Amino acid sequence: MYCENGSSVLTFDDTGLGKMYNSPIATGECDPTTRQVTMLIQDPSENEFTYTQLLGTCLVKEKCECTAIALDSLNIGGFIDSTSPFYSQMMSSDSKLPFISVSGCTTSMICASGYSLLLFDDTGLGKVFETLSASGQCIAKTNKWKVDTGSRVRLTTFNQMYGICVVNDSETPPAVSTSTTIPTTTTVDTNCTPSTLTTLAYAYSNDWDAQDFLNFWNVEHSFQSYNPQNLDKSWIKYANIRFDTVNEDSIQYHNTYDELDLSIKDHLPDPSLGFNTTATGSDILKIIEKFADNTQAPLCGARMIIFVKRYPNEVNIDRLVGKLREHHISLHIYVTDTPKGGLHSETLYNLASRTNGMCIFYNEAGYDFRWSRSQKLFYAVNPKVSGRGSVQLPVPQKESMAGSEFHLVVEDGPRKFFENVKLSWIYSSWSETMVEAIQMYSTNYGVIMLWKGDSLSNLSMQYDYSDEKVRTVQVRLYDYS
Repeated sequence: MYCENGSSVLTFDDTGLGKMYNSPIATGECDPTTRQVTMLIQDPSENEFTYTQLLGTCLVKEKCECTAIALDSLNIGGFIDSTSPFYSQMMSSDSKLPFISVSGCTTSMICASGYSLLLFDDTGLGKVFETLSASGQCIAKTNKWKVDTGSRVRLTTFNQMYGICVVNDSETPPAVSTSTTIPTTTTVDTNCTPSTLTTLAYAYSNDWDAQDFLNFWNVEHSFQSYNPQNLDKSWIKYANIRFDTVNEDSIQYHNTYDELDLSIKDHLPDPSLGFNTTATGSDILKIIEKFADNTQAPLCGARMIIFVKRYPNEVNIDRLVGKLREHHISLHIYVTDTPKGGLHSETLYNLASRTNGMCIFYNEAGYDFRWSRSQKLFYAVNPKVSGRGSVQLPVPQKESMAGSEFHLVVEDGPRKFFENVKLSWIYSSWSETMVEAIQMYSTNYGVIMLWKGDSLSNLSMQYDYSDEKVRTVQVRLYDYS
């Protein structure tokens, strides 16, 4: 028996005997003498069992895809405006990222001692908890949260769980808050600001063809070097690392872009150093964490440009997400649609979504990675969409949008079900609603230009997909001025 679309098989007979399989396939052998079916068991720890007759059905597992985002003073601007009753508290430089813990459909947000958790959603609903943490249960049918806010009547429904740790006036917050039991996110770089000069790192898989990568790099180097002042105003350090090698390479750090150029040409992909098997997953997650732990280059606001030819086998990224958020490290991940190995491309997409990055899939038959690496991110949201419809987006809290562009990643893999996305908004000096369609630059990635310097209001996204899957769209605003 076989189930499609991610369903699991439930087998049973008329005696009441039944078994749920955590896979879409169940196989049995029929004994022609007894007319009984013996089910084939792959797990040796399980006992063999027999049905008098084999009946089956497909059960669809509900997916928990509610939105939960940890915020602090550096990234909360896209989620609130000055009319919020908690505006001054949330915009304070003392506000911190909560730690997020996920277990099944339950998500908890936890603050360090000296802080209180402030939870809110896009309707204006908000609650400051007296405790350090709060938990929500994701209701799969509605994609909304049920949260215990202390109401004696019922659990409170939140459209999203947006959480931020604000100073508890009754206590003195620590200058740097750490936890010995949660080693991932409760430490925050208090000196990190959007204007801090930082590090640009390139990471590339050893599964690349050496000549192909050299050709790409020559174009990339020329493109970025054409306007060197853009590099100088953003980056004070550079790094490169070749990953997916049997013996792990060291990260190379440099003071100039030309030094980076020489180092990359000295560390081109080499097939003799690679895994030489499709079963081995990429070690890119380990490399990203290694960069996040480094002490040789500044991390605040650092950016990693990553070129993936092999997918990771891991799916748990909670610890890594915490480290990247701690220093506001963003990832621009370029992923092939024909991998050399590995299992989970969605891990890379989830990682980029949770750290304000982008995960762009490209076609091996033709790709163009040329884009300025010096753009400044000032807005990031991850709306959930399904089928055809529209969703209201938080309004960017920026007075002038001159030199800004929307960058959108519309599917968590090579484009398959995407048909169209449009953004609509009103410029502050106009009364008419502007509607702009996405201009695609890759299989799942496109850009929408802003051509006036005014601020925006009434921002929404209209979308069309040919299926009903609930998916996350990465919406980013970059400033090129």
